[in-house]
Amino acid sequence: MEITIHITQVILYVAIVFALIRLIKGPRIMDRVMSMDGIAIAVLGILALESIRENSAYFIDIILVFSLFNFVGTVAFVYYLNKKYSVVDTVDDGEMSLKESRLTKGMGKRAIEELIKGEDVEP
Repeated sequence: MEITIHITQVILYVAIVFALIRLIKGPRIMDRVMSMDGIAIAVLGILALESIRENSAYFIDIILVFSLFNFVGTVAFVYYLNKKYSVVDTVDDGEMSLKESRLTKGMGKRAIEELIKGEDVEP
């Protein structure tokens, strides 16, 4: 049982390293949000493994609170991004059109095209 827990912990630590690389590299902001969510899930897995290894239910309370904060934080951040970067609608002929939003007002054509492609645009 100990060997399985150690192997799983190593796998989760490697997942955290890969998620940190994605967090730093980007390129889009949603990549960064998803990598932060992946890090939080890996940390939850490590806490669950510690709970199993220690044979204690103490970590379960921490896991529940941390997962609740993680979920609420991710939903709030995505809601904020959806409000700020309210980007695309599909039109009947399959083309993309921009919604009216605070961000697109006053933007140049190049910045709007980058936004449609999913690239980061400085607000």
